[in-house]
Amino acid sequence: MVFDRKALAYRSDGKLIIRGEDTAQAKQSTWQNIALNAFQIKDAKLGQAQVNLKGILPSLQVRDIQSIAKDSVYVVDEIQFQPAGKLTIKVTPSDR
Repeated sequence: MVFDRKALAYRSDGKLIIRGEDTAQAKQSTWQNIALNAFQIKDAKLGQAQVNLKGILPSLQVRDIQSIAKDSVYVVDEIQFQPAGKLTIKVTPSDR
């Protein structure tokens, strides 16, 4: 079966789905100098963790991260353990 790419499509909750190419601009970010105690595992089975970035990253950057996190989740691509109990985390935002 083939559907016209211009045909309207709706999710089960009634929200319109926009078809076409993926135009997401998700780019990997690197968060550095994170204290070990700022990183907490919330649900190991689901792979969920929380990172407190306040006081680590500039406040404008933290606000940008929080605004993205309202509609997306951050997927951890890599965690590097640094000397003196610090972490470097590489993340990419992804749609929920």
